[in-house]
Amino acid sequence: MKWLAAFFLLTLSHTYVCAQKQPTPLALSNKAKIAKEWSIVKYEMFGVQSLPDSSQINDKIHLKPDMTFVLIERGKKITGKWSVHNAGEWMFLHVSSPKTETRNFKIISVDDKEAVIEYKDPDLVKTKYFLKALQ
Repeated sequence: MKWLAAFFLLTLSHTYVCAQKQPTPLALSNKAKIAKEWSIVKYEMFGVQSLPDSSQINDKIHLKPDMTFVLIERGKKITGKWSVHNAGEWMFLHVSSPKTETRNFKIISVDDKEAVIEYKDPDLVKTKYFLKALQ
């Protein structure tokens, strides 16, 4: 019985420690790698890749180290704050202008020069964004 109680307390304390939202090395690494200005070089929807059309040709996102962002989407400026979560797997854009919303992007890959992120819209349509670093 003492062994069972000790096991329960050990499991409970381990669960508590693991639940403390400490940034993992991957999260810190992805955050550092993705914090820069990116141009959107192509999109993928339903498995089909396409280049930006005339309204998207200047689309870009600037993820600043102060955790604010500026997104140019179809020629319109969108601003807010950004964050990285779940061991660096997800990036959240907390849009403040022109309307308040949160956009969740899965970070597929990121290095110093290129990144691939994926967004699922409210209709559950997934769009992959292929990014190239501008800096």
